[in-house]
Amino acid sequence: MKLKNTLKRIVFYGTLLAGFNYYALPLATSVGTWELKKEATNPKVQKVCQTDKYLEDILASIDRQTVEPLQLLKAAHAIASKKLDYRAGWHIGKRSAYKGSADCKYFSLFTYSNYLYLADQIGKPSMKDKVRLNMGYKYDGKKVNYGHTWLQVLIDDKWCNYETTIDNIRKNETINFKELDKKIPDEKVLEDGKEIATSCIQEENGSLKNHTNYNFTIETGADLKTVLKGRI
Repeated sequence: MKLKNTLKRIVFYGTLLAGFNYYALPLATSVGTWELKKEATNPKVQKVCQTDKYLEDILASIDRQTVEPLQLLKAAHAIASKKLDYRAGWHIGKRSAYKGSADCKYFSLFTYSNYLYLADQIGKPSMKDKVRLNMGYKYDGKKVNYGHTWLQVLIDDKWCNYETTIDNIRKNETINFKELDKKIPDEKVLEDGKEIATSCIQEENGSLKNHTNYNFTIETGADLKTVLKGRI
């Protein structure tokens, strides 16, 4: 009887550990996107970025009928870049971002939040689901390298990676919204897909939703064990 109970415990805890190993990385980023989802609609982002200050110029430089998501996203990115300096490191978090220093996580958040706000302000809320915020890992097709946060924008029915940490707008510059394609060229921000998302935030039916990709370990072979061994 004792042997039987011992074997049951081994099977139970072994299954539990295997499951945790399998789901740990997607769950970690899922927690991260839940946190960012709350901040994405926080008006403090627009207050810090002074987004309203640019509305008149944006409205004068775009055609509301033909404006594309990428065009509006670049405007949102430019406004975030005026406020933020890109900094990488574990010590960079929400408090640092609101003071002007942001890692990829908060650079993406500020850009995404500005995009959602601008879509409403120009009377195009239907564009809000054309951009989404992703958390996941850099992946070169063979191994997972490190964690990352980025945006994706829908172009010709295809989701394209948009890298927000490309900072082409300086704090002392005046943003010319009519020439954003020169300051933020497509080839600088539209990356070639060397990331794989484990979770994302996207507008759906008027509210932000959180989605998690639990097939990440199958797709990449990366799990918690690889992280602990320093292979990620």
